[in-house]
Amino acid sequence: DLEEEEEEEGVGNGIENKDGGDDDWDILLPKDGNTPSRMSDLELALARAEDLTARRPILLNRVLLRQNPDDVGEWLKRARLYKENEQIHQAAGALEEGLQTVKARRAVGGNPNQMVLQLVKIYEEECKDIAKARDLLDRVCNR
Repeated sequence: DLEEEEEEEGVGNGIENKDGGDDDWDILLPKDGNTPSRMSDLELALARAEDLTARRPILLNRVLLRQNPDDVGEWLKRARLYKENEQIHQAAGALEEGLQTVKARRAVGGNPNQMVLQLVKIYEEECKDIAKARDLLDRVCNR
């Protein structure tokens, strides 16, 4: 009997419901009567959700760094996340930002020199830019 009632109401099978809705997508999309447009809107919404899900670790790391900008471990983690996504220049940029932000006396989660060494390693091995690595070491040593 329950199955017959569901068939009559069109529940779960994509058939028009008594309330005039075509299917379950009505919850996600506004009613405008234009089905191709509604499906493209749905595809766009799903693409946005996938992008947000993929960026979640970086966004969460950003929140943690706002809470404690002197956390060396989080700066290193941020660089690692970028490297895992093959965004080498963003990883180097994150470590450069970390070096400018972290105050050595208030550093937690590691030593600021770990960021310097990791950044030098990125410049030498990933970017193949020995001059930039040497310049970084000169800047740090001559502060």
